[in-house]
Amino acid sequence: MSERYSDVSDVTERVRRVEYRVDRIERDVSEIKAEQAETRVYVKQIFERIDDLKTMIAANGKNNANWLNFAKWVIGGTIFIIVMYLFGDVQP
Repeated sequence: MSERYSDVSDVTERVRRVEYRVDRIERDVSEIKAEQAETRVYVKQIFERIDDLKTMIAANGKNNANWLNFAKWVIGGTIFIIVMYLFGDVQP
């Protein structure tokens, strides 16, 4: 008879651990969704800046070489920041 009760307590403990894991996974997924939304905002801002640069380059056709060097520098830095944000421990 005591074996039966030990099985019940073991199952209860397992259920408790599974519920804890599910709660932790739900919190992690919520955090990931929030971070993904922030990343989308950053990417949108980057694309807007790239569009602004394209407009500036088109308006100043005579100075394309200078603008292209500047645009390369800005785009390279932006990509570096995105990679560091996504894969590093850098906080904005």
